[in-house]
Amino acid sequence: MRNRIWELYKVFDHCFGYRRIQDELIRQDQWKVNHKKVYRLMDEMNLKAKIRRKRSTKLRMKKVMKPYIADNVLAQNFHAEKPNEKRVTDITYIIVGREHRYLSTIMDLYIREIIAYQISDSYDLTFVLHTVKEAVHKETDAM
Repeated sequence: MRNRIWELYKVFDHCFGYRRIQDELIRQDQWKVNHKKVYRLMDEMNLKAKIRRKRSTKLRMKKVMKPYIADNVLAQNFHAEKPNEKRVTDITYIIVGREHRYLSTIMDLYIREIIAYQISDSYDLTFVLHTVKEAVHKETDAM
């Protein structure tokens, strides 16, 4: 049994602990083995599972430009008197399977609707500029 535990430990790149090793022994070899026995044997052989680092939920943006902090022009006043007077924007990411997609939106505060949006695989300046161009294009079409 020790040899089989060692084989499974190597096959799964030292990432399996005693619970998953026990599952594999039951699934592959149809052995009836208690998890405590697998734990004891792995402890005697000094086999420890590699601990995987947790993935960060926040994605780090590459430093393309020096950060710029704009003045607070709105000052928490989100009321607009006429269309296209005040616009706000936001960028967020959406997890699709194992990949990330980025969503850039522009909202007109007068009508409280999204007037332009873009979805992209990359988070860069051109992605944001396409959203702005789309908003300007829709504004000129409306006039």
